[in-house]
Amino acid sequence: MRWSHIEHDADGQWLMVHAQQKTGEAVPIPLHKDLRVALAKHGGRHKSEFILTTVAGRRYDPVRLSKDIRRRLIEIGEPPGRFTVHGLRKARVVRMAERGATVEMLMSAFGWRSSQMALFYAREASKRRLNAAAWSLVESAA
Repeated sequence: MRWSHIEHDADGQWLMVHAQQKTGEAVPIPLHKDLRVALAKHGGRHKSEFILTTVAGRRYDPVRLSKDIRRRLIEIGEPPGRFTVHGLRKARVVRMAERGATVEMLMSAFGWRSSQMALFYAREASKRRLNAAAWSLVESAA
């Protein structure tokens, strides 16, 4: 991701436009307010055109970034293998689906051209919601 990928929309909210790896689709992603604050601290003092860089100032390739994140998580006491970059993405999809995001919303947010992946996550989220509703019926009858 490059600094130039950060844009502003009509409301002034920063967006990061990134090409989805498999489909090449451009996907605007709203930046979390805490991330906007952290990025703003860097102001115009960019040493590199890339947002995340190695200690040497080179851009991260996905494999190296995953390894460095995993190494840092272990350093702070997290069990090995508990978190992955793909796992973070999957967690975001599941949360959106659990909160009622439609298949079309998921396709747009994650750059999928077909509904296959969105339907997979929507079904998983539906199972959880339906399961919780079913168990609440049992508890309310007791």
